[in-house]
Amino acid sequence: MDKYVIYPQEGDCSEIAMSAIKYCRTNDIKRLVMKKGEYHFYPDKADEAENCCVSNHGHNGYKRTAFLIEDMQNFEIECSDSLLVFHGAMNAFIVRNCTNIKIKNCRMLTERTNHKAFIVDKSCKEYVDLVTTGEKEHFYMYGGLLYLQNEQGIYDYVYTCEELDKDTLEHVSGEQCFGADFLTLKNEELPDGKIRIYHPPRIPKKNNIVVLVAAERYANAVLFTDSKDIRIENCCVYSCFGVAYHFQKCENVVVYKCGTELYEGRYFSANADALHMVGCYGNVEVKECSFRHQFDDGINIHSVFTKIIEKTDDYIIVKYVNDQCRGIGLFQDGCSISILNKDSLIPYMNYKVVRTEAINTQCVKLYLNGSTNPIKVGDIADSVDFYPDVIIENCRFENNRARGILIGSKKKTVIRNNYFHICGTAVKLESDCNYWYESGGIGELVIESNIFDRCLRAERNWGNEIIYTTPRKKTESGKYYH
Repeated sequence: MDKYVIYPQEGDCSEIAMSAIKYCRTNDIKRLVMKKGEYHFYPDKADEAENCCVSNHGHNGYKRTAFLIEDMQNFEIECSDSLLVFHGAMNAFIVRNCTNIKIKNCRMLTERTNHKAFIVDKSCKEYVDLVTTGEKEHFYMYGGLLYLQNEQGIYDYVYTCEELDKDTLEHVSGEQCFGADFLTLKNEELPDGKIRIYHPPRIPKKNNIVVLVAAERYANAVLFTDSKDIRIENCCVYSCFGVAYHFQKCENVVVYKCGTELYEGRYFSANADALHMVGCYGNVEVKECSFRHQFDDGINIHSVFTKIIEKTDDYIIVKYVNDQCRGIGLFQDGCSISILNKDSLIPYMNYKVVRTEAINTQCVKLYLNGSTNPIKVGDIADSVDFYPDVIIENCRFENNRARGILIGSKKKTVIRNNYFHICGTAVKLESDCNYWYESGGIGELVIESNIFDRCLRAERNWGNEIIYTTPRKKTESGKYYH
């Protein structure tokens, strides 16, 4: 048998998906085909990845998924343009410790994330009234906070909000559309079911759309980690709890004709970035993709800085400072590291790691091949083997919150023939050791033949120029980070 075929059915398809993957793994079948249709998945009987650490999401541990692809080689899933609908916090695909995996022709929709769209019904200095665009029972007030509920019955409180133009769905405010942290604003539910916001510092325009956000990043749509030779093709994510396409410590990745897009009657797609790559290496190609209407960046490619918290004559101890990066394991025996000044981010020493010793998910002991005397506690260690050569070509970035591309690779990056129509800066060269600790001084960078169409138009635009890099706290004469 050269392929295994599954068919859509009424109700939960989670057990069918789990059984199909196990059968293919056991019998060395290289191709799983989903007959075209609509498949529904619920977390209760879905497969589960153990000890799953996902950068930039903040929820590590066990992850539910429709398709768990682990320790497999030369395997393809053909989805036949099927729609996969998820009822709760779960991934569509988790691919881990695999080689030569392809996923093709798939559409993915999370039925209800903890976002909710409202129409501005009344707008004045004293208050703003919001009318829901959908079912009322998915939100409630408690203790002065507004909560939204997902299909699993999980309530999260609203912490931010965004205003969209009613006609174009362009982002107007960029963030906190009432002009202050939503948690600080007095609000209440009126008898007629409207939400009233009192004395907002900023007043959204009448009839515009306000999206209230309570969504935690519980799950991706697609997660690839610790894998090699990956291709995802002709896929679309309509909604998900976190990043749509997430790649972590993967070697050689192709993303072709994929996207994020609005589903029928909706106002947003993914909750976070469309495509996020952390600690990937080898070659990365993103071609002919369309990333639209997600609530964060189009593409973000970087690795992770760690902070040196202790040193002896034999070793240093480094810490993943941002909790959302813990456990991803960017240091290995034999890898190369650079030591950077924490303010300028200029490297001043290079080493080979002779041996690693994990203390816990956040701290790692590194035995180095040279003297630790020049190293300063508090400076930065960067695992420099985890950066890819990147080409982003013939893609579209439209109507998402924040930026188009954040790029942070020490190798060569080509950004060519793309279209940008977004509320923030189009291309940002970024690294920091203040909050996210996302690393990656740019090596060779080519930006050519792109169209920048009315970018930087939101009130918060995440940069001062179309192509922008954040100034460092400190500079060193004749030395450059990017």
